[in-house]
Amino acid sequence: MAGQLRRVTAAVVSVVISTSCAGTGTGERELSREEAARLAEVTYLNHRRGAAQFEVATLADLNGTQLALSGVVDWSNTRGSAKVSHSQAGGTLTELSWRANVVFERRPTHDALLQSLGAASSPYFGRAIDMRRRVDQVVSIIMGLAATQPENAILIQQKPGTKFIRSDTLRGKDVDVLRYGTRSIYWVERVTGEMLRFEGNNDAGTLPIVVDFDFKDVATIRFPEPAQVVFVDDKPDLSAFLAGL
Repeated sequence: MAGQLRRVTAAVVSVVISTSCAGTGTGERELSREEAARLAEVTYLNHRRGAAQFEVATLADLNGTQLALSGVVDWSNTRGSAKVSHSQAGGTLTELSWRANVVFERRPTHDALLQSLGAASSPYFGRAIDMRRRVDQVVSIIMGLAATQPENAILIQQKPGTKFIRSDTLRGKDVDVLRYGTRSIYWVERVTGEMLRFEGNNDAGTLPIVVDFDFKDVATIRFPEPAQVVFVDDKPDLSAFLAGL
């Protein structure tokens, strides 16, 4: 999955910026009852699946810093982990994991610092989730793509901006591309109803995001051992090393 989806999501970000998150396109129409019902179920199916591999491509800030995550989400247990890459000058974040309201960051550049504070080898920064940070916003978006119950299909049809955009093929599978409201687009597999891709944006239309999912061969999420973690809340001076993203 990783190599193929990474190429797909990287290519799609530029498209999202210029087209799909910008508004309406040609050939759009109202959802049929069946399409509205499928869209109502799509996040619930993620919840029932429980976990997935994912690839994210997005912007980290208004300066055009690119941010990509590749990992596993476990919706059932509110946790996940990802490898991180980005174009931020001087950025040090390489891995991220989370559970409940805690985030663990791997920044190898600062290993000696954390080990001098008593951390074991391959140390991590630990911190509370902070929605001012772009990586935490991305985590929130991924976690929010699963719901414990289906939505109301009739209300979905009535929501302004909701449209059938087109039929397409994604990674060899037939999909319908459906927009919910004005800022969320779902690529829904026609046979299974599963969400293969999500495209979104912020209110201002300046931070597009593409999330690709694969529900096969989901790996076990591994977290750092307690001895590997230094919590920033206990040592506020460390927050300076977490600047950016």
